[in-house]
This record gives sequence, C-alpha cells and structure tokens, in this order.
Amino acid sequence: MPNCSHNQRLLVAVAASQNDLVSPPADVQLTRVNELVVKSNVRERRAIAFIDGQNFLRTTSNLYSLPDRWWNYDPRKLVDVALERIHRRIDTPMKYSEIRVYTGVPRADKDPIGRQHWQRLFQRFQADGINSISYDLHYRHGSVYASHEKRVDVRIALDLADAVREDRTDSVVLFSQDSDLDVAIVRAKEYLTKEKERTGQERLVDFFCAYPQSIYPEQNHPIRGMIGIELSKQDIQSALYPRSPTIDADTEILRLEDRFKRPATRGYNFAKEGPECLKGTLVGAFQTPDRTGVLVLYTPTELIELLVHPYCSELAKDHEMRRVTIRPVNTSPNVFGRPFIHVQRDQWKPQKPSGALRGTHHVQRHM
Repeated sequence: MPNCSHNQRLLVAVAASQNDLVSPPADVQLTRVNELVVKSNVRERRAIAFIDGQNFLRTTSNLYSLPDRWWNYDPRKLVDVALERIHRRIDTPMKYSEIRVYTGVPRADKDPIGRQHWQRLFQRFQADGINSISYDLHYRHGSVYASHEKRVDVRIALDLADAVREDRTDSVVLFSQDSDLDVAIVRAKEYLTKEKERTGQERLVDFFCAYPQSIYPEQNHPIRGMIGIELSKQDIQSALYPRSPTIDADTEILRLEDRFKRPATRGYNFAKEGPECLKGTLVGAFQTPDRTGVLVLYTPTELIELLVHPYCSELAKDHEMRRVTIRPVNTSPNVFGRPFIHVQRDQWKPQKPSGALRGTHHVQRHM
C-alpha cells in the first residue's frame, strides 16, 4: 500500500471481500464507507461551511412544516451536527475553520420587520465569529410575496472555488440543494487536477452536501459531485437559537400597573381602533406561553397592552425603556393570528424611571 500524502487521506479500491484487505501501517486507519475504504492520517482536517440561508430555510420549512418565517438557527450548531454525521461515515478528526452564511435580505421599504430581524441576526453572527454575506431581495411586480434572490448563488460558487484553489480547506460542507452550484464543484475539482499535474502531488478535498432528510426518497439527493449528509428534523430543531423565556401576561401587566400607578388597556388592536401609530415609552416586551407577543406602552394616563406577532416582541426588546413610535405593518391574520408591527426608536434620550416614569411626553394617537 502506498504511503500517505503529507496532509491528505487516500481512497483505495475495495478488495473483493473484507478478508482481502492488507494490513495498513501503524499510523494509518482504514474505515469502510459504503464501497470505499478510507485511509486517513490522524491530523485534524480543516472544514469550511457554506450555508445558503434562503435555500436551506425554504427546504426545511417545506419538509417539516415549521412556522418560522425567518432564519432562527445557530449556524455553529448546524455545522456541529453535520460534522458529527460526517464523522460517523469517515473516522477522521475534522473541525470547521470558517462558517459563511449567504442570504437575501428583505428591503426596508418592502418588509421592515424582516430586515430588522436579519440585521439583528448579523450582529449575533459577527459576535460568534461567523461571516455573513447578504444581498437585497428582488421583487416581481412590486409584491412583497414574490421575492427572489440575485447574486447569492454566484457568490457562493466563487467563494467555494477560491477556498479550494487557495488551499484553505480540506473539506467543503455545503448546506444547500441548489443544483446550480454543481458548477462550483466542477471548477474546484479542476483546480485540484491542474495542481496535481503541475506539482506531482495529489491534494484530496472532500465535498459534502448537507440537507434536510425527506420521507420521499427522490428528494434525498445531494448536489452532483458531492457526498450527501442527511439531517433529520430533530437534528435541525436542536440547532434553533434558544427562545426567550415566556411570561404570564396577567401577572406581568399587574406588576407594571403597580409599578407605574396606571391602569392598563388590555388587548389593544390596531385593526379595530384604527390609528396609524402610537407614541410612548416601551416598558415591556415579552412572549406568553402560547407564543403571543406582548408590548406594553406607557402613557401619562394608562398603560396600553398590544398583542403582536412573537417576532415583533423579540425585536422590540432592544427598545425597552425608550421613547418609541409603533406602526402596524400588516393587520391581516397570519400563522400566529397576530399583526406585524414596526417599532422605531424616537430621537429622545432614554427614560430612567424610578417607580413611575418622570417627564414622559403624552402619547399621541394619529388618525
């Protein structure tokens, strides 16, 4: 058996039976994977993860009927799950050196709530050391429901091929089933072939395609030229970001009424009462156990409880104890039965209440 290359493993054809396998050197491991025998060094291999955000989210939502409208997965947990699946197939130490998330982002004039959600996620990604690449979505006929991505696939293909050409990775893990990306795999393998012809040394790079597992076999297919890694529904749900703890609304409203010495108007509804916006100080933003979003707005005469979409309450937490303007975005029924609202921080200094709020401006209800 030939010696291992300095930094790669070799794939050896399987003998007619397991008994025909020769004994490997002491520092080499042999593992049978389907119809291949994997010869691996003990050196830990580098992996770069490329996540096609919209493609992976759309495929997951369609297969598992998940209600999440936007991305809510921790990319690090997703990659860890995929690497665990890969390790079950090949007994080779592997660790990701880089995670890259690509996605289209709603335009602010079309979907301000969605754009705010992604901007908040990008800040979290940056804090976690994850690279995020985004482009504005394009809209057909001006409709927010007919959006599509542009330039994202091209950017993934270019970055993937460059990572292989520049020898920055030993394994590529791509979270997507977009068949258009097979050209990137072809180009990356061409780089490796030309490098072998030029240097005389073979540099082997693995190409893995991670995708949600379907009950329909015809949907369980990787991108051409890649090794498929199927992720179960439990695998994907385990990668969700932990949600904020839920709070009993009645208890919290009573606490705020006692603190600010104001009665609360419960269940304020933009669709019924009709003002274009509300202004006041946001003193509460939380979710109830049934995933109803609740915002509590302070005014000099009352507290106003607004029942909103749960994502809106998560986004609004960044504006607690601030003067804000709240506008309805869409009051029609949705999967949670609550309207979308947009919370905009006003350009005033933050309030620092002690007991009741001091110096709070009167709430304005604009018709």
